[in-house]
This record gives sequence, C-alpha cells and structure tokens, in this order.
Amino acid sequence: LKRGTLSINWFVFGTGGRYVYSPQPVTKRFLYRSELKQHVVKSIVRLEDMDVERDTDCHHPYLKKNGAKQYDTNGKIFQGPFNPDGPTDVAVFHHYHFKSNQEYVLKRMRGRAAQFHLDTKLIEEADKWESPKGH
Repeated sequence: LKRGTLSINWFVFGTGGRYVYSPQPVTKRFLYRSELKQHVVKSIVRLEDMDVERDTDCHHPYLKKNGAKQYDTNGKIFQGPFNPDGPTDVAVFHHYHFKSNQEYVLKRMRGRAAQFHLDTKLIEEADKWESPKGH
C-alpha cells in the first residue's frame, strides 16, 4: 500500500466453553468462532497520510485530503469504520474479546481505559459469538 489505509474485517472468538484461565496461548485455547463476520474494521494506516489533528480511531483513521484512500484487502475503496462486504480470504483479524468466563469478568470489573465507571456487562454477551458448527 503506497498511500492511505488498509482496513481489515475481523472474527470474534467466544469463550469456547472455558470458565477459568489456563496458561496456553489464546490461539490454542480458543479454536471456534462465530460464523458472523464483524462489519467493523481495524485499520493499518500510513502515518504520513493520517490527519493527526483529529481524534484517533483504530477502526476509521481520519485521512488527510491528499488523495489517500481507505482500502480493503481486495483493493476496494470504501470509507468509514464498517465494511459489511469486506473480504476475509486474504486477511482477517482474530479478536479474542472474551477469553474464558473468568478472564472476561475480570476484564469487565477492570473497566475501560476511556471510561471511569465500572462496566457491568454480563458474560451472556459471549454466547452470540460461539459457533455450534465449530468454525
């Protein structure tokens, strides 16, 4: 990519039925994901094309008005944090959002870096990312 940003869709992995932490890498512990592809993208941007005067966003970096564009891995130009038709055959990010139930609860209790209140979202959210077919 000579100019702009490469934006890649992602797959979310659920708990895989795991309730407690174990020391294996996430790629060994969580082998199954939802069939759903996230429409949200993560982006890799050339810094010289990024508009650093605007707030940063990992999903949708703001580009300078210098001809820089946002591309998916097929070279299709699109704009914004969503690419519902984004390809997954060339590259995809694996997002281990939940890990085990124990890790997810601890993560929620810790809260988020940009929020100063306790995040009490329930573990049931992880259920929608489980795949009964074993993807």
